[in-house]
Amino acid sequence: DKFGSTPPEAGLAADAAAHVVLRGECSFEQKALVAQEAGAAALIVVNNLDSLYRNASSNLLSNPCATDCLISQSNDRSTCEAASECRSSLCTNNPYGSDAPYCCVLDNLFGMNLGNATGIPAVLVGFENSAAVLRAAESNAEVRVFTEPELSLDGSLFIILLLGSGVTALASYRAARTERKHASYLWAAPSPDDIPDILPPQTAAPPPKNHDDQIEQVELSLYAVVIFIVFCTGALIGLFYLAKEFPQQTVIAVQVLFGISAGAAFSHFVAQPFVTYLWAPSTAKKVRVFGYRLGTLNEVVALLISYLIVIWWFVVRHQNYAWFLLDILAASICCMFLVAVRIPNIKLACLMLLLFFIYDIFMVFISPKFFGDSVMVRVATAGEGTAKVEDDNTMCARTQTERMPMLFMVPRFSDPGSFALLGLGDIFIPGLLVTYACRFDYLKAEAKGRRVTSWIKLHAYFLPACIAYFCGLLLTLLANLFGLNFSTEVKGQPALLYLVPFTLLTFTGLAWCRGDLHNLWNYSFDELEKRMLGGDASAHAQDAGHDTERGTTVPYQRADDGDASGEDNSDQSDASESSPSTALVR
Repeated sequence: DKFGSTPPEAGLAADAAAHVVLRGECSFEQKALVAQEAGAAALIVVNNLDSLYRNASSNLLSNPCATDCLISQSNDRSTCEAASECRSSLCTNNPYGSDAPYCCVLDNLFGMNLGNATGIPAVLVGFENSAAVLRAAESNAEVRVFTEPELSLDGSLFIILLLGSGVTALASYRAARTERKHASYLWAAPSPDDIPDILPPQTAAPPPKNHDDQIEQVELSLYAVVIFIVFCTGALIGLFYLAKEFPQQTVIAVQVLFGISAGAAFSHFVAQPFVTYLWAPSTAKKVRVFGYRLGTLNEVVALLISYLIVIWWFVVRHQNYAWFLLDILAASICCMFLVAVRIPNIKLACLMLLLFFIYDIFMVFISPKFFGDSVMVRVATAGEGTAKVEDDNTMCARTQTERMPMLFMVPRFSDPGSFALLGLGDIFIPGLLVTYACRFDYLKAEAKGRRVTSWIKLHAYFLPACIAYFCGLLLTLLANLFGLNFSTEVKGQPALLYLVPFTLLTFTGLAWCRGDLHNLWNYSFDELEKRMLGGDASAHAQDAGHDTERGTTVPYQRADDGDASGEDNSDQSDASESSPSTALVR
């Protein structure tokens, strides 16, 4: 028969023929035994709607959770089946034929228990492909049964690679904006022919106000690094236990906190510059509510726009396109972190990166021995949706999947509904080192005082650090793709396992080869400024301003000009004060 529960009629079974049967009526083992005894080369079991009901005369689903109304639901069956989210393109209601709305039938595949029928290959075909297989069987099409290789190269891996590397590079470049403005006079001349290769002492004009001055910046110390790693450890373990007991509530709470931070970050880096560019006159207008100053009009408008986007993401977070909004907000937080947090020298950078290197390995691979599960994986995947059959055995209570927001997500092309993930910590920690490399490039260029003609040569440390990050992330994805894992219990890779050695060894190796490692290791960035630029570096910015009452400018002296040669620059200084033409320097 069509269900494969009885042997086929004489002449229908031939060697090297595959039996195509419908699911239902009997067990998978019986279907396989009948096909094996008939001499079939393979068994193909096609899923069908009738098999979901309790018996031929019942109109109730044997498992009410076989359908999901959250995916697609309509009073019209064709409308329900036309929804792109319904992969099976099949809808039904429960009870069948009642006035209940039609809901999408889940196309879940599973392993068939063939019992003693081990001499025949068997394949279960889902609803999505059932019609095509049945048509092929009617036309006596050729059938080939094979096992797909475990190695599956998905396009999402390339996107997550470019996304992670691009955000790290751009956020680090943005975080070095202050140092870049200080050295901008080296490439901001009206024409390269107007200045010599080595610049003489310049008259200082006031640099424009830095937008990032609004962010309170923190330079890490040894004590701060220890507190930081302890806080991260405690927070992750706390989330681990909360996610075990209250998975949905924990993830939603983290989403709310993420949204508050992301709104402020997006406003600062995206919305506010955009609003200011379009609505420049609003910059000076103040907004007050009940006598309390909220800020300038463009700041308030930008903040409202940002939190409207955050609310939009939160409301549609279960939709197919919500990952794009999440990634934009996550990139804003990366920029905010790298601008606000700075490392003073390579000695502390090595300590911090090595501590997080150990932290990442422990939380992914070693933590199952102490906590019974991988702490990092459990927290990252917390909030999985649930499906529970109600007491009357006719209804299914579902909760939608909630996802932790502290990561980048890219949907997989080969497996709709799943995502390639990259945690924000894999941007934060190496990004601090990449930012330091970019800042040092500008400091070194300013100390040389030479006209900059090559953007690549200018970023002698920043570009190699970005390339090292790209290679480290690429190796992480390849290790995950080929299953190169240090633990058989955990799927996934701690990205810092590869990112830390690649970025740290690249930077320190280059510094050693170029003779900069001693200074980078022993002196803070402020001390490097004093040694390389001369004088009190903290006073340079003050000396580079206008005297608004007198309407004059103050000359900025380089350590390698004037004083270094024993020359008296008083005449030059007087001339500079009366000159209307000034060059932009720090």
